[in-house]
Amino acid sequence: MKCYGFKPGLKIFLVFLFFGGSGFAQIIPKPGSETISELLEESFSNNEEEANPEYLADELFLFLEKPLNLNTAEADDLRQLHMLTEFQIYSFLQYRREEGLLLSIYELQLITGFDRNLIEKLIPFVCINQVSENSNPQKNKNQLRQLFIGRLGSDVEKKAGFIADSTGRTLFAGSNRTLRTRYEASLSDFSFSLVSDQDAGESFQSGGKFFCPDFMSAALEYNGSKAIKKIIVGDYKACWGQGLILGGFGKRKGLPVLISPETNRIKKNSSGDENNFFRGAAISFEKNKMELSLIASRHQIDANIHNSADSASDKWFSAPDESGLHRSTAELNKKDALLLNVLGAHAEYKTQVASFGISYLNSKYDASWVRNSTAYTQEYFPAGEVIQNFGSDFRASMGKIAVFGEAAADCKGRLALFASALAELSPLFRLSLTYRYYQPDYLAIMASGFGESQGTKNEEGFYLGLEMYPWKYLKAELYADTYSFPFLRYNSTNPYSGTDYFMNFEIYPSRDFTCNLRFKFEQSQNRSDKCRTGIDLMDTTEKGNFRLSLVFKPYEKIEIKSRLEISSYKEAKEAVSRGYYSGHDIGCRDISGRYSLWIRYAIYDIPRWENRIYAYENDVLYSFSVPAFSSKGTRFVILGKAEIIRGVEVSARYALSQFGTKKERGTGGDYLIGDSDSFLTFQIKIRM
Repeated sequence: MKCYGFKPGLKIFLVFLFFGGSGFAQIIPKPGSETISELLEESFSNNEEEANPEYLADELFLFLEKPLNLNTAEADDLRQLHMLTEFQIYSFLQYRREEGLLLSIYELQLITGFDRNLIEKLIPFVCINQVSENSNPQKNKNQLRQLFIGRLGSDVEKKAGFIADSTGRTLFAGSNRTLRTRYEASLSDFSFSLVSDQDAGESFQSGGKFFCPDFMSAALEYNGSKAIKKIIVGDYKACWGQGLILGGFGKRKGLPVLISPETNRIKKNSSGDENNFFRGAAISFEKNKMELSLIASRHQIDANIHNSADSASDKWFSAPDESGLHRSTAELNKKDALLLNVLGAHAEYKTQVASFGISYLNSKYDASWVRNSTAYTQEYFPAGEVIQNFGSDFRASMGKIAVFGEAAADCKGRLALFASALAELSPLFRLSLTYRYYQPDYLAIMASGFGESQGTKNEEGFYLGLEMYPWKYLKAELYADTYSFPFLRYNSTNPYSGTDYFMNFEIYPSRDFTCNLRFKFEQSQNRSDKCRTGIDLMDTTEKGNFRLSLVFKPYEKIEIKSRLEISSYKEAKEAVSRGYYSGHDIGCRDISGRYSLWIRYAIYDIPRWENRIYAYENDVLYSFSVPAFSSKGTRFVILGKAEIIRGVEVSARYALSQFGTKKERGTGGDYLIGDSDSFLTFQIKIRM
């Protein structure tokens, strides 16, 4: 329903008249952590190899701390919420242009594309700030705001790498404790961040000379309001278009009405990811309808470097190492072994309903790269050879239809294409149609595109998604994705194809009870290890998942949630392997909101890794946990938070896994004997 032409007073009257009778204004919205859990679980469940959830979680947690002002947000700001489609973004901006600033968060439902369920998810992350006559924005702007977070964690059981041998030496150089600190400061248009990260097993010694964390990241950011939109010096992230050349905020396959995961922006790095960021400087200019972004980076990353047999000075590598672990001698030898230089530019022309951009990226390594692009092909790039990418992207809104896409090419003329259309056929029915085509050897070392496979190459697919409201208390989501790999992959002996089907039904008969039913089925192929003819064959595999989730709120500050998930996996003529996960949560807060407690107890029995189940777990602020469950066992997690004084919050988390039959886990330094695995985390947050 689209309602334009209201005066402010009439808008307020209609909003409260419309929602007052249904009691909508009194509905307790889902906690923000619940929405984050859904997005992270979706990211892991569909593409755990390519999932980059830390940046997604970091952005949403920041919005929990400092909600996005809907009355000043632009299109790129709204995309950072990771919950809005292109159609919803353009529809919102058009409403705001024609009707003026929003007077209530519930006014969103007067906008085409926004429903009750979406608004409830948005509430923890957005706000409606009105500037009063007595307020002094300049005073608030010039006030120094600071945030410090310190987190200490430790495994209770010691892994093999921490146990001394007969000579008193251990495989890992450091202790079994993890330590992460994060400092944020902002004043006027400037902000600064400093992150340090120490993984378990890593030493505080840097070259044996001084006390130093294993990883540190810092960035200074300036946000302007005129021609210079943003400047970042230090560590930062950048995304352009749909990620076919430059992406990094994660892929989002698995949503019925596709949400564009990328946007044209740069942001300072504030995560503990030690390799996937830029180190240098970035600047963004904006004038009238044009925006230009420039990036320059010189960053040392981890890699296993080999010396050529012909020349000791000729070094080569096959792939960077992204584990970020530097515990043993072998891992330390990979640290900062490879130098990556990057230069890039993105220019964009924007109107109120459309945008068009062009991109260029120039990358080179200081060692030769032997790229295994497919199962039986290799490419050789000598040290210092420039790898170039060119591309163009677009977004447009045409009434009730929104389209977006990107076309990109590498230095050898190989192509990658992506296009998507979203349509609001009625207020109760939405449709998404997507096509992607990545040539077999397409090369973009910074890409993170939408798809099934690992890496943006060797794939073609069609994706159809539907979202509908067949009944007042029912939301239905469905999608079908069919894809093919035209050339051999690392785990195949011939080209093959696959299909995914997904159905999700959310029933909310009252504000205190929600029921969710989810079905997912995937048919694909994997290399067989039977060697029936002397050559590994390809076997058809089938995966299925059924999930039932119930959420009940008996009181305003208490939430009870139960989840039953059944997974199945079948390969060729083998018997079906079935497993289940049953988890039960209870969360509560005191009336003041200063204290909270969350407890989970779960049991699971999943025979094979192939039909593993992912389940998001609540964690301390700015952290997340999405363990993959397989084998047989139980899981217990307890998390408590308390604001001891104004601006100071402490958190503690204990997680315990007990295994029924699995007595040995891991390999090498991660080898562990025993039927339990537990972890303790303590965190303090100070806001000044």
